[in-house]
Amino acid sequence: MENIFEIFSSETFYLLCFFTIFLGAIIQSSVGFGFGISAAILILFDPRLVPGTILVMGTFLATTNAIISFKNIYTKDLIVSLSGRILGSLISLPLLLLTFGKESFLIVFAIILIIAVYFSAKKFNIVANAKNVFLASTISGFMGTITGIGGPPMGIVYQNSKSVNVSATLNAFFSIGAFISVIMLMYTGIIHKIDFYKALMLLPAVILGISVSKLSFIKNYIDNRFKNVVLAICVITAALIMLKFIIGKI
Repeated sequence: MENIFEIFSSETFYLLCFFTIFLGAIIQSSVGFGFGISAAILILFDPRLVPGTILVMGTFLATTNAIISFKNIYTKDLIVSLSGRILGSLISLPLLLLTFGKESFLIVFAIILIIAVYFSAKKFNIVANAKNVFLASTISGFMGTITGIGGPPMGIVYQNSKSVNVSATLNAFFSIGAFISVIMLMYTGIIHKIDFYKALMLLPAVILGISVSKLSFIKNYIDNRFKNVVLAICVITAALIMLKFIIGKI
């Protein structure tokens, strides 16, 4: 136990991380994105957990869910979205290497999210066609590599689609996309061994979250209120990002 607390600074902080990851895993497994909420919360307490530890855990989480729901994946959309994810990740690398601050990207990202949610709430019809999926996945790859939070753009574009297919497709997308980001960040020296140690210590929270997400009452709730859940996740993520920005300025 001492090793755990040496890595996470205290028992209380480890339990906070565990509970936050557990909730994020339930949301990600049910909706197909939302693990970024865990990143947005944890970055308030320890910025070193983002993007490394979050991306490593996110890769395992999304891969496991993609395997479980493989038959429901939109294959054509997956190919298009992965192309965008790779492009977005490549665009983000020079910015990371030049040590641009995360904060400026985070606040712009939050504002874009709020605008997207506003238009969605006003019944603005967002269609998950190839063009929109590619654009959303490029933004997702860019923001996901820099901050560990790349889900909301994909959620916005798929908000009017069937939840079971969206969840499967997005988890497949994030499993491969997050893996690409991890490899790139390892190559550039941004992800280290300690990130894998932290992810391993929090792995039980991920497994527990996946298990709970499969309960029938959660699945039924998501199926009946998918669009509202998607928009709520986006608003919560944006609010947490803005809170981080405000705290950083105090």
